[in-house]
Amino acid sequence: METETTFLVPMSTTFLLNTLACVLWPVWGFFVVDVLRVALDAAREATWPAVRPGGPVHALAAVLVGTIVVSLLANRSAPSGMTIPVRARADQFPVATANGAGLGPTLDVSERLTQPLFGHVSADQRSTPRTVTVRPPHYGIHDSLWRVADRTLGDGGRWPEIYALNCGRPQPDGDALTNPDLIRPGWILRLPDGASPSVPDHHAPGAPRTPKPSPSASPSPSPSAGSPSPPSASPSSSGEPSSSAPWVSSHGPRPHEPDGHGEPGISLPTGAYVGLGLAALITAALATVRLRRRVRYQPGSGRREDLTIAPVVRALRMAHDQATRGPDDGADDEDTTPDTSSPVPEVTLRTEAEQLAKSLTPPEGRVIGTKEGQALAWELARTRGLGLVGPGALDAVRALLIAAVAEQHRPTTRRVDVVVPASDARMLLGEDATERRSPSRLQVVDDLDAALDILEAELLTRTRNATEDEPTPTAGSTGAGELVLLASPTPQTERRLQSVLDNGSSLGLAGVLVGQWRPGGTVRVRSDGTVTATSPSLKDPLTGARLFTLPVTDTRALLDLLCDSRTATPAESRSGRETGTHRPHADLDDLEPVEFNGAHPEADREARPQAHPVRHGSRPAAGVRTSEVEQPQDRSLRLAVLGPVHLTHHRSDSGEDLDITDSLAPKQREILAYLALHRDGARREALTAAIWPDAPSERPYNSFHATLSQLRRALRTATDDDVNDLVVHHDVHYALDPDQVVVDFWDLQNALHDGRAAESDQYRQTALEQGIELFTGDLAEDVTSEWLEAPREALRRDVLDALGTLIRSRIRTEPQRALTLLERARTLDRYNEAIYRDIGRIQARLGENTEVSRTLSLLSATLAEVDEEPARETMALFEFLQRHGPAESRSRGRTAS
Repeated sequence: METETTFLVPMSTTFLLNTLACVLWPVWGFFVVDVLRVALDAAREATWPAVRPGGPVHALAAVLVGTIVVSLLANRSAPSGMTIPVRARADQFPVATANGAGLGPTLDVSERLTQPLFGHVSADQRSTPRTVTVRPPHYGIHDSLWRVADRTLGDGGRWPEIYALNCGRPQPDGDALTNPDLIRPGWILRLPDGASPSVPDHHAPGAPRTPKPSPSASPSPSPSAGSPSPPSASPSSSGEPSSSAPWVSSHGPRPHEPDGHGEPGISLPTGAYVGLGLAALITAALATVRLRRRVRYQPGSGRREDLTIAPVVRALRMAHDQATRGPDDGADDEDTTPDTSSPVPEVTLRTEAEQLAKSLTPPEGRVIGTKEGQALAWELARTRGLGLVGPGALDAVRALLIAAVAEQHRPTTRRVDVVVPASDARMLLGEDATERRSPSRLQVVDDLDAALDILEAELLTRTRNATEDEPTPTAGSTGAGELVLLASPTPQTERRLQSVLDNGSSLGLAGVLVGQWRPGGTVRVRSDGTVTATSPSLKDPLTGARLFTLPVTDTRALLDLLCDSRTATPAESRSGRETGTHRPHADLDDLEPVEFNGAHPEADREARPQAHPVRHGSRPAAGVRTSEVEQPQDRSLRLAVLGPVHLTHHRSDSGEDLDITDSLAPKQREILAYLALHRDGARREALTAAIWPDAPSERPYNSFHATLSQLRRALRTATDDDVNDLVVHHDVHYALDPDQVVVDFWDLQNALHDGRAAESDQYRQTALEQGIELFTGDLAEDVTSEWLEAPREALRRDVLDALGTLIRSRIRTEPQRALTLLERARTLDRYNEAIYRDIGRIQARLGENTEVSRTLSLLSATLAEVDEEPARETMALFEFLQRHGPAESRSRGRTAS
């Protein structure tokens, strides 16, 4: 009954499958056994096995095994002499090809015709040009000449050869290749004759190739010239394999990096994270700016606002000083060995900074961050566009911008220029970015299309030069330097931008893009610069790295500094830039000295701020020589800070003066210089921040209090307990005790103030002459700390202004005395160009025409010491003075009078 029910009801799926399983499993087992038996027969006999009765299953197994054997025999190599010549020329017939996106390199019919069947190439075939078809876009990534050269010739840098071979050649769609940045899918491009193309890549698109080993790695045998790098198994979003990884990691100790200061990354109080190399470059720029301001300063103008520097510049300068600190500079305050070294001049500081920057230069690329305590160097051009996204993307782009512009101060480096569209400049630098001054190597253009126009023109020029110079151009073959684009990609310009970056990757054209960039690579950056995610091709070198970052305020300050320090500025552009006195040519009016234009006393009293406050109670009456009042015998100490720091003890019992400077440690002398500069005293916080900028935040005043204690002990010992202390304090306010010490700097301040405030010309001249006599040297010239550089230059300008006032008062009545004062001013600041111009004018008025030529030669030689040269206006003036004789000079001088 159950069997009848089973057969009468409709068949279920389960019943059908079970039935088929019961029937087919035995059949499959019999088939396997028969296959094994036929295989054994085929192996024993070299001939086709005899047909045995066995039914259709046996016949099917025999056919299967025979087919396998025949296929194996057909793949055996033929004798080397067998060739199949191909007569047809591939370029004579249009060839239609099909190419699936992402299916690997395409070999069209013409390529198949030129391939040997058994691996041998005939002479006729070797003369047949090979071709390749341009691929259609794949995931938004377009084909380019660089990518064609990379997959067919094994080196993307050989794309100019393909361009030269196909330029102007008609294509199947009727168009022709005229722009290397524009190729269309389906175009058939000829490959160079005699090229050894690499085997087409059959791995996933975008798999990066094995990166080059770092310089410290052991050398390994290199593959043959025509073979490609072994592919990696990981896919890449770039859509093409990279010819070589664009990164290297620098290892090992660096020169000029003592223990404790060898970290390649520096975290600044402003929130920036930068490299030690940038600190060296900014220090070199700062030294250049200060030198040029000395050269250009107009005596009597009263300018002091250019002496202050931005906090980020000061922080980078201190980082440089710590990196170049000698082994004895970090000695503690117990060391009483005097430091008699002279201050580092600007030219020496610049040389030291440039050498440090040179020692930190990686073999390839530019340092863009750190990874695992080592500097991470990156070749931007080889990336074919680096996109940055995330909260720290803009700060990272700003750091790359400053690093590129600052390269002008690195010796023996290629030129680096940066192009930025106006909208991106406002995003990176603020809304007023297009109105601000910018360095000569930073070009702000209207939009991305205008920027691409510049890059395309440069690409064509470099391609032409590279093709003429060498067959396979490299990134440095043209000698044209690096051109970097900073921009945000747009869908309308994506294809054009990709072609420029692809083709320019071997010619020094690079792109740093704000946003995702699939054709090259993209990284996600946190606000502190840490890379949290990358494209697959950038995963190994960049994941976990920390990129350098700069906030917008620091970036603007550094750009202002680099704008003032640009090294490629022509000499004539310096003329009259600060004073607005530039004239296109010299004339007879130039015989009248105008450089020392000393401000009018009345206006000076109202408008001129005091750089160093003067206590009125300690100032003598106008017209009385300061030296006649400031010599009280009841003060036992005299501190001299004009020139090297000296402390003299006047012994009341014997009346002799004893120099006790050698009893003081360097930090103790620095505290005395700081307090002498601030005669009304200073707060402990300001003093400590200036002298101990790297003091630990948890105990910032320990070194200060310890140094003061040691200073008191040294004074008691040196004076036989005659003086216990010369520093007084109230709470956290410290000052020199005016009842114990006389300071020469205070005397100079008094004299200069009296000269500016005097109502009588006689009293003014007397006070200013006294002040000039008191100036015996730069302020604390044996103290090399950064905090002292601005006050030192301010005091030098104060004395120059005083000399200008005296010169203007004597130029008409006592020209010889004015010339003597100008020579005194030249010894005070030998780099100031205005001084030499006035010396030449007065020499011409006095008829000393030979001396005029000597003055010009002296100026040229002096400026050459600091890599400068006289301005065009200066050269025109001296040419005029030498051309007109003494008689005409004197005649014109009397007429002008």
